[in-house]
Amino acid sequence: MMVIKLEDDQLIVKETHKSSRGGDYTYIVRDSKLMHISKLFRPSRKEDGEIMYDISIEEAEKVFGEEIELVEFSFSNRGHFYPKIYRINLQTKTISQELSRNREILGRYEFEILGSEYQALNEYERKVPPLIERVWEIEKKLDLEVYIRGARGEEVHEDPELAKFNSLVFPNLRSRTRSLKEKIRFAHELYVLMLVIDSVLNEPPEERTLQITHKDWPTLVESNLNPPVTVWYQFSIEDWTKVVWGCFWLVIDEAANRIAHGQYEEAEKLIGVKLPRNYAGAMKVIASLRSSKRIYVKPDIMVFKGEYRSRGNILENPPDKAVLIDAKVEMTQSDLKQLLEYRAKFPQTFGNIEFIVAAIEKMSAHYKHKLEREGYTVIELVFPNKPGENEFQEAIRKVIETWKE
Repeated sequence: MMVIKLEDDQLIVKETHKSSRGGDYTYIVRDSKLMHISKLFRPSRKEDGEIMYDISIEEAEKVFGEEIELVEFSFSNRGHFYPKIYRINLQTKTISQELSRNREILGRYEFEILGSEYQALNEYERKVPPLIERVWEIEKKLDLEVYIRGARGEEVHEDPELAKFNSLVFPNLRSRTRSLKEKIRFAHELYVLMLVIDSVLNEPPEERTLQITHKDWPTLVESNLNPPVTVWYQFSIEDWTKVVWGCFWLVIDEAANRIAHGQYEEAEKLIGVKLPRNYAGAMKVIASLRSSKRIYVKPDIMVFKGEYRSRGNILENPPDKAVLIDAKVEMTQSDLKQLLEYRAKFPQTFGNIEFIVAAIEKMSAHYKHKLEREGYTVIELVFPNKPGENEFQEAIRKVIETWKE
C-alpha cells in the first residue's frame, strides 16, 4: 500500500512494484512533466517489492523550493487505476490530497519519455486509435454492446488515450514497452474479432451483448443464420487451467502465492529451485519456469458451424466445419511454433477446419511460405483502410458460404 507522509522532518514515500495489479508508483511533477521519484532521489531501502524513500525536508527544499507536487498512481488487485495528487508545503510541513478521475489527469500532465519506449509508443499511436475506431463503427452498425472482462482490455476499448497513459505509469523502459505492445496486440485481436462478426452477420443479432473474455463461453451464437454459427474468442481445445503450464501450472501458482507472502523457503520446496530473497527477483524465476512449460491450445478466434453454448458441448459433439483465426502484429519463431502447434492439434478434434492468419503488416517470405505449406491462408495488411481488411472479410464469407445446406 502506498504511503506518503511527513514525519520528523522527513518526507517518506513507500512504493510497491507489482505491475498493474496491486502496484503503486510515485511521480514528481516538474514543469507539468511526470518524473519518477527514483530519478531525483535514492531509495533508502528495498525489500520484497517495496521501495522506501526517506527524503529530508531540507534536501527537498533545495531542489523544489517551497512546494513539491507528487502524483501517486495506484492499481487495484483487479488492475483498475487510481491517481492521487499530493501537494506538500515544505515550509509549513503540510500535505493536501486530491483524488483525480482517470480522464482528468491526462490534460494536466505528461510522462517524461525515458528513451527506447518511444518506438512502441509511436507504434501504439499509429495503430491502436484506428483499430478501435473501426471496432466502434462495427458496434454501431450492428447495434452491439461489447463487454470486455479485464481492466487492461476494457480501457483499450473504452479509451485508447487513457490506456496509453496507463502504460507509461511504469518507471522502467521494459515494463512500458511490454505494456504498450500487449495493448497493440489486444486492439488488433479485438478488431479482427469484430471483422469476423461483421462478416458473419447481415443484421443485428438476437443477443446484442458480446462477451470478450478468457472464460469458457462463446462470444456470439447466432441461430438465425443458415447454418447457425458460433464465434468464440480464445477458445481452448483443452481445460485451460490444466494445460497452460502443463501439470506444473498449479504448483507454480502456489509458489507465486507463497512468494507474495514472503514465504521463500516454502516456495523453494514446491518448485525445487533456489530463489532470491526479494519479491522482484523471485518472481523473475517463476516467470522463467512458466515460459518453459507453455503449451499452445488457445487461438485468438474460432468460428464453428452450429450453436454451441459451452466448451464441453463442442468437445462432446464437435462441429463438422470450423475456422481457426489468429491475429498477428508481428511474426517470430515463437509465433511460428504456436501456429504449427495449432495446425497439428486442432484437426484431431475438428476434422474439417480452415486455418487463417490475419497479419497487421507484411509478413516475411520465410514465415509466410512455411505457414502456407502447412495449410494456412495468410492475409497481410489486415488494418483499417488497407487491402487486407476487405480480403480477410471476403475469405471469412466464402468459408461460411460453403457451409450452407
